[in-house]
Amino acid sequence: MADADKTALDAAQARYAAERTKRLRVDGNEQYSELAGTFADFDTDPYVEPGFTRDPIVEETTAVIVGGGFAGMMTAVELKRLGMHDFRMIEKGGDFGGTWYWNRYPGCQCDVESYTYLPLLEETGFMPTKRYSSATEIFEYCQLIGRRFELYPHALFQTEIADAVWHDDEGRWLVTTSRGDEIRCKYFVTAGGILHKAKLPGIPGIDTFEGHAFHTSRWDYRYTGGSATEPMDKLRGKKVGIVGTGATAVQAVPQLAKYAEELYVFQRTPAAIGVRDNGPTDVEWFQSLQPGWHAERVENFTRCVTGEQPDVDLVKDGWTKVNWVNTQDASSPEQREELDIVDFAIMEEIRARSTRSSTTQRPPRSSSRGTASTANASPSTTSTCRPSTFRMCTWSTPTARASSGSRRQARSSTARNMNSISSFSPPASRSPPINTAGSASTRRAGTVCGSASAGTTVRTRCTASSRRSSRTC
Repeated sequence: MADADKTALDAAQARYAAERTKRLRVDGNEQYSELAGTFADFDTDPYVEPGFTRDPIVEETTAVIVGGGFAGMMTAVELKRLGMHDFRMIEKGGDFGGTWYWNRYPGCQCDVESYTYLPLLEETGFMPTKRYSSATEIFEYCQLIGRRFELYPHALFQTEIADAVWHDDEGRWLVTTSRGDEIRCKYFVTAGGILHKAKLPGIPGIDTFEGHAFHTSRWDYRYTGGSATEPMDKLRGKKVGIVGTGATAVQAVPQLAKYAEELYVFQRTPAAIGVRDNGPTDVEWFQSLQPGWHAERVENFTRCVTGEQPDVDLVKDGWTKVNWVNTQDASSPEQREELDIVDFAIMEEIRARSTRSSTTQRPPRSSSRGTASTANASPSTTSTCRPSTFRMCTWSTPTARASSGSRRQARSSTARNMNSISSFSPPASRSPPINTAGSASTRRAGTVCGSASAGTTVRTRCTASSRRSSRTC
């Protein structure tokens, strides 16, 4: 390794250490405020009519499944395949979907390819409309699974587990719920996932904020107007603030910028932002897939992102490229150094893209609390520290403001693929052809992208966001 490259690597690792120090918290999860008492409204389900009641259920069944997301639904479908139809599903939300039930904020999409992420595609015959599906489509697909496999009769929605106690003498669990249910079962399956619980940052003064505030996973369209697919017309003339710039915010911010009079974005740590390169599904390609294609694709994707480096990369997207080499698998100091160099090359390409975006798409003005700079735009983490986000973004600052005037100065630029780096580029793939007609992304001056600490908050005068927990690396 050349001396200049070694110097650059050492400097990057020093920045990594500094960012890690920022993220280490002695209070751990205590840094978040419980969604109770003063903050109870942050956990209210905005997607159901208030006042739902039902009579308690007292019954015995073979299995109770906790959670109505993909894990719970897949468990239920498998039980049915095995001939077991005697089970209950208990779900806090008002429908199936899990994280896709709760997260309906504007711009929300999945950052994993739909042909690998969505389960049961061969069984249902469902064809995703795009390579990376919108949250709306995924939620509708969850409902389709519920109907196709007749899961709805088994479900108790708007219900939470109060307690689950194992009784040795009976060989049964006694499960009680928030609705007064008493259900005895032989098997108790927890499939609650990790993205269903909203986190609220314990920011001083958050309890005295006089404007309207909510969490992005409980998006209040009654306040903003519109829907996930319709304009948020009630935000016109309002000042909006969003705390955090992770996977949620980089999708919601461009949508907020379209309608708010002023938008403030508060960022702690820049994140890795790659190009999603989305596009409509090629119908001819999808219909040509042979039986067993889905399991093969899922297995191949898993091998690619865990560093196994199969002969062919079927997906060939940002995830398989960034994770092609397992940079955590070092068995000696020499190998550790080699892997650090590979990781550095990956992150330098991502940082270079941030720099290009920052210098070519400057905001018209920045707020008094921060100024735009390429240093602030660049992620100072390794490729495995924080989850990468694959979005269409412009520039990043610690705190920036987009005015209504800047929103009218939208510019287009064709989405650029990350340049290949020979040391970690995966092999040629049989990825689906993507129809790129009209794929140029409209990028708005003033759109802010970066990392999010858990408990991102949108507020209006303002609002609240974040579905990912903060990770210590």
